[in-house]
Amino acid sequence: MSARGRFAYSDRAWLAALCASELGTLLVFSNFSALLPILQKDWGLSNSEAGLIVSFYQFGYIGAVMILATLTDYMPPRRIYLWSAFWTAAASLAFAFWAQGFLSAILLRGAVGLGLAGTYMPGMRMVAERFASGRRGFAMGCYIGTFTLGTSISLLITGLANGLWGWRAAFGLTALGPGFTASFATLHISDA
Repeated sequence: MSARGRFAYSDRAWLAALCASELGTLLVFSNFSALLPILQKDWGLSNSEAGLIVSFYQFGYIGAVMILATLTDYMPPRRIYLWSAFWTAAASLAFAFWAQGFLSAILLRGAVGLGLAGTYMPGMRMVAERFASGRRGFAMGCYIGTFTLGTSISLLITGLANGLWGWRAAFGLTALGPGFTASFATLHISDA
């Protein structure tokens, strides 16, 4: 195989590894939304309280994106990505074990939003840097498409796990995704 062939394969394998990692991280993306009707009933949440929980997740994400995306100019995006994946897994597991109502849910979902912000945008930065000399459009398309696929798979797995084992197990199972991601990424995703 020529040197260019090995390089191209290396880039494709790297992109596949990053997309697989992002897919794992996104398993927690839609889990609360998928189970909102059940949790709203179990916890006696008003529509406003349920909406605030969803909003805090988004506020955490948006607030952290501004900071973490900027940090990629000063430190390796891979490091931000890995720590954020670990944070997301920990916050999601905490939700599975300790969420008991409005206050705990709003704090823990906000923490999950913070973590997810540190994976998506730094991952996009890694892709942009890795493919700066060519095929950037294709690589970015794959990475962005993984986001859509991951949010859909999050709904599917959450619903299936809830049907089999209940909502706490569904949150616990989807929390394994970011934990796997951090471990997998540590082994397979080098800096650009």
